[in-house]
Amino acid sequence: MKKIKESKLLKSFNLAITGIFSAIKSERNMKIHIIAALLVLILSFFFKLTQSEFLFIALAVVLVFITEIINTSIEKLGDAITKEHHEIIKIAKDIASGAVLIASSFAVLVGVVVFHKEAQSEMDVVINVISKSPLYLMLLSLIVTAIAVIIIKKITNKGTHLKGGFPSGHSALAFCLATGITIISKNIYVAILSLLIAIMVAESRIETRVHSFLEVIFGSLLGISIALVIFKLVV
Repeated sequence: MKKIKESKLLKSFNLAITGIFSAIKSERNMKIHIIAALLVLILSFFFKLTQSEFLFIALAVVLVFITEIINTSIEKLGDAITKEHHEIIKIAKDIASGAVLIASSFAVLVGVVVFHKEAQSEMDVVINVISKSPLYLMLLSLIVTAIAVIIIKKITNKGTHLKGGFPSGHSALAFCLATGITIISKNIYVAILSLLIAIMVAESRIETRVHSFLEVIFGSLLGISIALVIFKLVV
C-alpha cells in the first residue's frame, strides 16, 4: 500500500501541534495556565466586556502560553546538553523563567483592569455581608489571638510557638472561641457549655504541666479580650 506523502506545510503544523501537546503533558505550569485561561474565559461570558477588553484578555493569555512554551523548550535543551550544573545554562533558564514572570504579571494586570469595574459593585456587597457574618468574626478573632500569642511568646522568649511558654495558646484560643460562641448564640446554656469546655482545656494545660497557672490565666484573659474587642468593633 502506497503511503500518502505529507506536504511540508501540513507536516510543520503537525509537528507544532505535537510540540504544544508535549509541553502541556510534561509541564505542570502549562496545566495551571490552561486552567487559569479556562476560568478567565468563563468569567468573560458573565461580564459585559467590550471587544477591545476581550482582545486584551486573549492577548495576555496567548502571551503567557508563548513564553511558557519557549521556557519549556530552553529547559529541555539545557537538560539534553548536560544534567550537571552549568552556569550559562542556568542563566538561560533563569532568563526564560523571567520572561514567563513578566507575561504572567501582565496577564494579572490586564485581568485586574478589565474585571475590576465590572466586579466592584458585586464584590462590595459580598465583602460587606462576609465581614459582618458571625463565622468571619469568629475566624478573625482566633487568627488575631494566635498571632498575639506567638508575638508575646517571641518577646518573652519562653517555650515554642506551639507548646509551652507564656502565655498558654490553647487557653487563649479556647476562651476566645467560648466568648465568640456566647456572643453569637445569645443562649445561656450554650454559653455555659462552651465556657466549661474552655475551662477543661485550660485545666488540662496545668494538669499536664505544660503551663503554669499564671500562663493559663493570662492566655484565657487574652483570648476573651480579643474576641470582645473584635465583635464590639465590627458588629
